[in-house]
Amino acid sequence: MHEKKILIVDNDPELTDVLKIAVETLGVFSVQTENDPARAVAVAKDFLPDLILMDIKMPGLDGADVSILLQAEPALSETPIVFLSGTVTEPQIGTPGRKVGGLRFLPKTMRLEALVACLRDIVYDLPVNLAA
Repeated sequence: MHEKKILIVDNDPELTDVLKIAVETLGVFSVQTENDPARAVAVAKDFLPDLILMDIKMPGLDGADVSILLQAEPALSETPIVFLSGTVTEPQIGTPGRKVGGLRFLPKTMRLEALVACLRDIVYDLPVNLAA
């Protein structure tokens, strides 16, 4: 099994740093972060992530804009995107990474267990003992 790659895109460097550390401590992911949504597509083309965690509300290009650009790239068109939102909570979303309007969402205030459950649901071939 190759190490899975996750790209985290959010204009808040503190949040991307915290998420990067949390995900990397699981021991099965290589994580890259980008805080400038205008650079997200170029970074994704170089990194070729298995999954993208992306803020929905960012200045300039928002998450929806970036996802349209990502899906237009042949190498990234099938890459799952989970939107991070500061305006919803875990109880509102329910199942971690649940689809709302066809899009997957996680609250920015999620517990690590919720993130792991979402990752397990989307990124296959994860070790059975992966736990938060």
